[in-house]
Order: sequence, then structure tokens, then C-alpha cells
Amino acid sequence: YNAVQEQIESERQKEKQLDSKIDDIYSELKGYDFKQQPSYLEGLTGFETRNEYSIGLTGTNYTWLAKETRGITTALLRNILGGLYPYTLEVYDHNRNLIFKLREKARLYFGRTDIYDSKGKHLGYIERKFSLLIRKVAIYNTRGKIIYYLTTKLTNPYLFTIFKNNRKVGEVTKKWSDHIREFITDADNFSIRFNRATDKNSKILYLGAAYLIDKTYFEGGDNQQTFGQVLGIPFLDSIYGRIILALLVFAFFYVFIDN
Repeated sequence: YNAVQEQIESERQKEKQLDSKIDDIYSELKGYDFKQQPSYLEGLTGFETRNEYSIGLTGTNYTWLAKETRGITTALLRNILGGLYPYTLEVYDHNRNLIFKLREKARLYFGRTDIYDSKGKHLGYIERKFSLLIRKVAIYNTRGKIIYYLTTKLTNPYLFTIFKNNRKVGEVTKKWSDHIREFITDADNFSIRFNRATDKNSKILYLGAAYLIDKTYFEGGDNQQTFGQVLGIPFLDSIYGRIILALLVFAFFYVFIDN
């Protein structure tokens, strides 16, 4: 009995030490570099494989790991049903301790991701909102109240500004480090920036928002083959950029082809 009690107490002490260490890291954290690991098999065959991400912690020297959990059956259903079939992303620290989980729910349009800590406590959720010309995402607390909005501008569909009470508090940006790699593999990179004084729970929710943005707006090869991405000019993929391109194409045909 005493041995069992000592083992339980030892595990509790380890959990406390881990929680304290994670709290220390989050107190210094002021951003993430969220990078999807490339899958050339997925890029060449179109068969969706399990996504994995490296998470660089800006303001610290640590890099964490995130990976989707899915077996063979789940993988097959995911490839058949696409976004209609959900799965879970697990985030591990630099010592491979589970920190929190992101659980995607089945979706048609309004994608949703719930976030839980390593003990299963619900921390909040992120949901896509309806919008016509811009991209819009909302972050909710556990009571279902919106605490943050993330929106793009008409001129840049890849920069999501984080707002709280109409005040900018951070941003999530789609990045391209290697156009050829992304074209072939469908691997996405994101930069997430916020104030270091932001509370720990919000910093976790911001990472969940980046994951939902990736799955909702950028997952799939069709989204990787745009003028803006190939040329590195986000404006070309905005509504204004597309109108200007259409006008230029029309003018070209009108001047050089018809005449």
C-alpha cells in the first residue's frame, strides 16, 4: 500500500513540475512558428496522410511537436469524406509530454476545433464564421462567449488580424518558405504573433485558431496553385487583385487579339 501511495505521490509531483515548467515557458512566449511537415506521398498521390507540425516557440529556445491521431480506418474515411470526417491533433512539448489536444468536429462550412488540456479540461473552441468577401474566425471561451475575432482584409487574404473588443492584439499570417515544396506537398506554414503579457489560455487558443485556419482555408492542393502564392504577392489573391487581373486580361485580349 505504501509503495502505491509513494508512486501516486511521485506522479503528482512530476505533474506539478511539468505544469510549472510549461507555465514558465508560456510566461515568456510571444508567438509561434507553426510549420507543417511536408508529405511528398500526399503531394504526388493526393492521398491524405497524417499531418505533423513543428511549433517554434518565439521568445524561447524550444520547439514543440504536433501530430494528428488517426489509424488506417480513420485515414481511409478521411480521404473519402474529406472535411466531413474529423480527427484530433495532439501537441507535445520538447520532452514529448502531452500538453493539450485540438479536436476537430465534422463540418460542411462552419468548421470548429475544440481545445482540451492534457487532463481533458475544456479550454475553449474556435469556429469559422460566415463572410462573403473576407475570411473570418471566432475564438470562444468555455461558456460559448466570443472573446476574439480573427479577420482578413480585402487586400490580403493571408493575414488574419486578432481583435479583442475591436482592438488588435495579435495576428496569424500564412507564410511561404518554399513555393515549390508547397506546390508539391501541400505543406503550410504560419506565423502567430501576440503580446508576451497575453494569458496562457489565450496563447493556446491562438494556436488552435491557426490550425483551424489551415484546415479550413488552405488544406487541399487547389488552394496552393494561385498567382499570389506562386509570385509571393498576396494582393493578387484578394478580391481587388482578382478584379484587376480580370480587367488586365480583358484589356489584353481587347487590344492585341481583337485588333
